[in-house]
Amino acid sequence: SYISPDDAVKGYTRIYPSNGNKRTIFASGTEVYSVQDNGAVSVISSAINASSSYVRFEFFNDLLYWVDGFGTPKQYNPASGAVTNVTGAPLGATHIRVHAGRLFFIRDKTLASFSDLYDPNSYPSVNFFYVPSPKSSDPVTGWRVFQDNLLIFTYETKHTILGSDISSFTRKEAVSTKGAVSDEAIACDKNYCFFMADDGSIQAWNG
Repeated sequence: SYISPDDAVKGYTRIYPSNGNKRTIFASGTEVYSVQDNGAVSVISSAINASSSYVRFEFFNDLLYWVDGFGTPKQYNPASGAVTNVTGAPLGATHIRVHAGRLFFIRDKTLASFSDLYDPNSYPSVNFFYVPSPKSSDPVTGWRVFQDNLLIFTYETKHTILGSDISSFTRKEAVSTKGAVSDEAIACDKNYCFFMADDGSIQAWNG
């Protein structure tokens, strides 16, 4: 038998490394756990901030990345088991996403920072933009890659980021006025994004 800790699950994901050792990853308390399909459970990191409410994951180029809203984003190599800091990544990032061959982070509620192309450890000082603007009262709550664009949700609305680099990124606010309450309340397929709005309703948006 296995008795789980009494802390809530702060986030989870499923990874499929190229070596075939697929598994489930979840965070609870200050630990990140790896669960093999045979049921074996192990701790891969104990560096989650105890005050964090969410841990958000992203799998990119055979490596797993995560943020907890407080410390340095982490990088986990499933082949070696090593967990290291993501060099140059923004401290205190609350959201993480892969788009257009780059690793994106949200910090300070409205600031999106992103890496160089296929180099998640390089973050030039010019690689950022705000959604919708600095110190906005409508902060970012979540995001998805949808219809080959980066779709960013705030509490009140949605913003589509077009382009692939700092010279071509442009922001377009959606005509629809509903936003999402959190990243965990968003699910997208090829045709629609479904999300919970701040009035408790479930919305569907087709772009």
